[in-house]
Formats: sequence, structure tokens, C-alpha cells
Amino acid sequence: MAAWTRYAAPEQFAAEIQRAVAQGYRVFKMHTCSHHDVFGQTRAAEAVARDGFKIHYDFNHGRSLGAVLQHESGTLGKAMAMHMAAVLPTHTAHSINLDDQYEEDVTTQRIPVVDGSSLVPEGIGVGYEVDESAVQQLSQQKLVEPPRHIGILT
Repeated sequence: MAAWTRYAAPEQFAAEIQRAVAQGYRVFKMHTCSHHDVFGQTRAAEAVARDGFKIHYDFNHGRSLGAVLQHESGTLGKAMAMHMAAVLPTHTAHSINLDDQYEEDVTTQRIPVVDGSSLVPEGIGVGYEVDESAVQQLSQQKLVEPPRHIGILT
């Protein structure tokens, strides 16, 4: 299991590493970008990560959208990805599960991470019960309107 975050300035990245360590993770994955210094991020992470903590930098900021297949989700998607990886010997799909970053989710419990690993759930379905009241609450949220302008960063 790996924690994940979007690209960040070194100080923010160090805080994300500390969050992941506190949640039991031993691996952290991050997408790089051209406007943050990977060397600075690495130095900041080294200052706060425990021995043996690993960082996987995903240098995909130069790829086209057609070249990157990702499965993104919360606890239910994480459980599904774990099941797929457990039964498909050539499973290589890229899975980003954001449950390590969200305070709320649509399940009644989270997948525990112990010393960097999680057991494949064994319950009915993907192994985690849906919290119907959470689904109902999320269904009432207003959609965020996209801005009516285009920004270009060079």
C-alpha cells in the first residue's frame, strides 16, 4: 500500500510524508511536475521520513492523457484494486486510492494499513459495507461550476 498526493512544494510534501507515516504507510507515490524541484522535495522528505520509508516519483507530467490509465477511488475502489491484484497474476493497472487523504468516505470503515501493508478484504462483495447515509449526503452536494475562462501557464 502506498499513500499518495498531488505534486507539492517541498514543505507541503514533507507534511504529506509525515501524514502518511502517521497513518502506517511505508511507501509514498507522487506525480512530479515541472514547477516543483524533485531534489528539494526529496531533501524535505528525508528530513521527516523514518528509515526504510520509500518514495515512488511518477514522472508522468510529460505524458499524454492517452498514455496513462489510472483507477482512482476511495475505500471501495481500493478494495477492488486489491482483489484484482490478488487474483490476476499479470495485474499492472495503476491504482490511486485517495482514502488516505479524505476524512469521509462511503464505507462504514477503512482498510487498515499496518506497517505499510493491508490484507485483501474477505467480506461480501469487495469486503466493505457501504454507508447508505453517507451516499445520501454526498448525493445532495452541489456540483462545482467550472470557471468560464482558460488559464495558460508557461
